[in-house]
Amino acid sequence: MTAAVPGVPAVRSWVRLPVAAAFFAALGGVLLLPEVLSVYQIYLALEVLIFGLAATSLNLLVGYAGMVSFGHAAYFGAASYCAALAMKYAGVSMWTALLVAPLGSTVLAFVYGIFCVRLSRIYFAMLTLAFAQLTYTVAFQWYGVTGGDTGLLGVMPADAIAEPQTYFRFTALVVAACIAVLYAVVRSPFGLTLRSIQQNRVRVELLGVNPYLYQLGAFVIAGFFAGVAGALYAFEKGAVFPDYLSLGHSLKFILMTLLGGFTVFLGPLLGALVFELLNSVLTNYTQYWQLPLAVCLAAVILFAPSGLSGLFLRKR
Repeated sequence: MTAAVPGVPAVRSWVRLPVAAAFFAALGGVLLLPEVLSVYQIYLALEVLIFGLAATSLNLLVGYAGMVSFGHAAYFGAASYCAALAMKYAGVSMWTALLVAPLGSTVLAFVYGIFCVRLSRIYFAMLTLAFAQLTYTVAFQWYGVTGGDTGLLGVMPADAIAEPQTYFRFTALVVAACIAVLYAVVRSPFGLTLRSIQQNRVRVELLGVNPYLYQLGAFVIAGFFAGVAGALYAFEKGAVFPDYLSLGHSLKFILMTLLGGFTVFLGPLLGALVFELLNSVLTNYTQYWQLPLAVCLAAVILFAPSGLSGLFLRKR
């Protein structure tokens, strides 16, 4: 029996090889997209990558920790503002702002998480929404710092990556690195413990594990990666507005997660792709694009509760 134990890591390494090969092959294909896409399509693909990262970070809470957050845009938007404020008031470069911004969202997630994680289910969801609306109100009304509803302009990427094609490739590399780290997190003992807490919290507590600390850790990690997405989004748009913190963005991340499927790790990324494609196509045909989009989303939720990815994969 003991002789078989040393072989386990070897088997696992062989299993990981196809996953790594598929990952780098997909990344290579994404990096080549600017060669065949128009400028408009490049910006559309940028939003798929950025929103996909934000939705994937949310899925760490929804799919693995069983915590549905209605305020994930707070960390997405907070990082956008951190990047803009760092450039405007501290005069730092884009590279420094891109490093500082996720740290700001991480601190905010930690502070909010201390209170939110103490609750569960609908109470948790409502408190995350309340904190997000508080953050939105501060950004909207603090004209002297945030610019209020006029936002902050001039949040431009560095000259080296200012071209849409170059910025797309840079964003793709950053998003790919973040996705890889998140994948490692959910497959680590930490991620497995989160899933155990979701399935049977009492049993985990009896084993001597503190669920609060693990859930708070997941909340902070999700806030960090949402912040990375928010910072990338700020430099893509060249400006920051309170809308980035709004309930609309939080609901968009939730819809992307549900559309792609929260039972599959890459489901939210697929959901972001389908959501943005539907949004882009439908707006070309009708000004009431929200209606057919809502019908499509309702159909997926009713007939494919595990999302589009769940139609092909039953298990993570």
